[in-house]
Amino acid sequence: MPPASITLCIIDMQPFFISSQKPDVIKGVIHQISLAKRRRAGVVLVEYDDCGKTDDRIVNAIGNYDRAITIKKFSNDGSVVILKAIKRERFFSRRHLRLCGVNTAWCIYETAVGLSKKLPNATIQLAHGACNDSSDKMASPRDMLNLFTDVPLNVKVA
Repeated sequence: MPPASITLCIIDMQPFFISSQKPDVIKGVIHQISLAKRRRAGVVLVEYDDCGKTDDRIVNAIGNYDRAITIKKFSNDGSVVILKAIKRERFFSRRHLRLCGVNTAWCIYETAVGLSKKLPNATIQLAHGACNDSSDKMASPRDMLNLFTDVPLNVKVA
């Protein structure tokens, strides 16, 4: 199987995190899943260890999609476990990754920084409309990019 053009990484969409329960975020993540499935892209569902399972609506949207896996992370930065997973599975792209989920200023930020440093030639995208923060505020593209002003990364909002 050839690798997809993009890998969707869904970060911490577990009910334990209140910010993951905002209806607009769930709708945005489900939209990203639909796009990924249509493009036959790999989907990595990342769960923070000891924080419960991913929201059932997200799991149901993935269904039995054959290019999706679930992995556990043990810190805010999920880049190490994501890289192990995408190296193991042939159908995941290492050149283009799209992140969505929660929390923008913590786990998504640290994961994006980690991936960008470990994959300097990759494009890391933050999915606008599918990210939220613990402040219970949908992160605007400007808010998301402002997080990265001190770090020279090729992170984009898509």
